[in-house]
Amino acid sequence: MKNLNNNQKTFFSRAQLQKEESNHLYSNFFRYAYIEEKKNKKILKPIMTIMKEDNINREIPGNVVKYRDILKKSVNTCYTIRYKAEKLIIGSALSPYTGDAMTTLHPIYGVPYIPGSAIKGVVKQYIIHEIPDVEQEHWFKKVFGISNDNTEEDKYGQGCAIFFDSFPDKAFELAKDVQTPHFSEYYGSEGEISPTDDLFPIPFNFYVAKNTTFIIQIGFDDNIQEIPDGFKQYIMEALTEYGLGGKTSVGYGLAVETKLICD
Repeated sequence: MKNLNNNQKTFFSRAQLQKEESNHLYSNFFRYAYIEEKKNKKILKPIMTIMKEDNINREIPGNVVKYRDILKKSVNTCYTIRYKAEKLIIGSALSPYTGDAMTTLHPIYGVPYIPGSAIKGVVKQYIIHEIPDVEQEHWFKKVFGISNDNTEEDKYGQGCAIFFDSFPDKAFELAKDVQTPHFSEYYGSEGEISPTDDLFPIPFNFYVAKNTTFIIQIGFDDNIQEIPDGFKQYIMEALTEYGLGGKTSVGYGLAVETKLICD
């Protein structure tokens, strides 16, 4: 542990001992470790080091399906949408053990997921950018709400749309991807080092959700008759044209398949 930085030492000191890899990927990446005996010494090593898979394929636990059903029943109306991207990376938290980045994993269910706030943000921004003056329309204020700083006439408060966290449909695949920044020393020095060709590119790995179908749920407690039918299409277009997560400018997170399966 001599070569570890303080943050890594902290994570190792809190690690839970595990003899073998588990099916709970969040724990594999961020929590579990094992003891290796070498030359009469006990060395604490991350469980990640015995995972040989560059592509990780898993089925979702049954509790996720039950959770989705509970969310749907908790609201009066629920739009349910199938969303699939070739590659998706949300959050990209670094593993303290290996330095690899990982798309966001749910700490309880251990599967990749898309926070509802990420979905809401993309849909809202798409509508604002594509429809002139839409922020003044009644239905927009009703769906997304407005801040308390507005006039007395605009007492909408919290929006009626509830963007739930999105989980994979039946199964998911995590694939190891790579990025190679060519001028990391230049960026790290805040311009003190010139971005010349003699700087060494430093590749690093990160895991993405690959060709995985997610179930997006948007619930409404109030009457939705005032919401135009086009709102469903705006959601589809936002997922296709703007995409979710990071690196959308190079194709990540852009939907290759969207389908409204229930409303």
